[in-house]
Amino acid sequence: MAALRRSLLFVPGGEPRKLERAREAGADTVIFDLEDAVAPPQKAEARRHVAAALRAGGFGVTEAAVRINAPGTAECDADLEAVVESGGRTIMVPKAERVEEITRVVETLQRLERGQAGEPGSKLLLLVESPLGVAQALAIGRCAPGIEALCFGHADFALQLGLPDADPSRGIIYHARCALVLAAKACGLAPIDTVHLAVKDEAGFREDAARGLHLGFEGKLCIHPRQVEIANAVFTPGPAQIEYARRVIAAWEDFCNDNHLILLCPRAESETGWLASEAEFLRQIVQDVRRDRSDHAARSVWAPPRLRRRVTRPGVGCERVLAIARVVRARHVRQAGDREVGGGEVERAGQVAAGRAPPGRQVRDLRAEARLEETEQRGVIEDGGRHEAAAAEG
Repeated sequence: MAALRRSLLFVPGGEPRKLERAREAGADTVIFDLEDAVAPPQKAEARRHVAAALRAGGFGVTEAAVRINAPGTAECDADLEAVVESGGRTIMVPKAERVEEITRVVETLQRLERGQAGEPGSKLLLLVESPLGVAQALAIGRCAPGIEALCFGHADFALQLGLPDADPSRGIIYHARCALVLAAKACGLAPIDTVHLAVKDEAGFREDAARGLHLGFEGKLCIHPRQVEIANAVFTPGPAQIEYARRVIAAWEDFCNDNHLILLCPRAESETGWLASEAEFLRQIVQDVRRDRSDHAARSVWAPPRLRRRVTRPGVGCERVLAIARVVRARHVRQAGDREVGGGEVERAGQVAAGRAPPGRQVRDLRAEARLEETEQRGVIEDGGRHEAAAAEG
């Protein structure tokens, strides 16, 4: 599971005192900055300070990340080498805008990690801060393994566009924020909102963070410790979200305790057609469900082609039960149930119920997409004599 990142605090890499105090800031992630916060003549010295801080550890539950210099610069590879050798595993890549540059960073990390002890696999936070980056956000978000978040940097974005001001609450910057959320969600990544430059304007920061929450962001970049507490508060679920999540978990447990777990599978129209091509997919689902709930019997019932396509869409693995399983207490099935909740959503609900996940991700209700035809001759559900006939009218 990806780390919770409600607040991500930038810390200048060239200031050891601030590096030390960052451990006490309360941020979910501290980002030791080797890029914009460090003047070119001080890059090497800042790199040594950050490496020492990583080796010293002591961050507790706080994630320690490093913003390296942009891909293609003379400092980038040296930054990556210092981070990996010091045990760092979370890296923010600035000026993220080209697939080939991101893949090159990942290849470099993989090469460096092979010579290091410990578990391989660095996590990447891509900082999108240019018109090209926004336009390519979908492509760069899915171009390599290890990418966990797309972050927006509105100041450089506005600068490249030559805007008279950099107000992220309106105009094309607001549009870019929306576009970044859509790209991140489409890639299964966490969208992280831009900084609020007026450090002393706490009310303005809170308002901007709340706006980001309603846009779908899951956390916010911070440039001062006083912003951290506000970001954590805004992106932490309130009592209503927690109660809703608990109800979802209770509904899922009731579902799992029922004796009937039905997988919506295709009818065997041919031995070499759809069923043959997707048989392994469905067998894996049955194995997963039986492994989790060994007392359930998985049986199949015919579903129309439209629902079939939904069940086998790319990426369904993380929500497999959500889309393909439900309780059916009838011998004759004509219409899908009213509500379905699944493993991936319940896991998320568990985070919300524990107060550890932002409320932006709501557990979704899925309505049946198509009516099921009469199954008297196909996929009759056996229930050991405990059937309850239900004649569902159109």
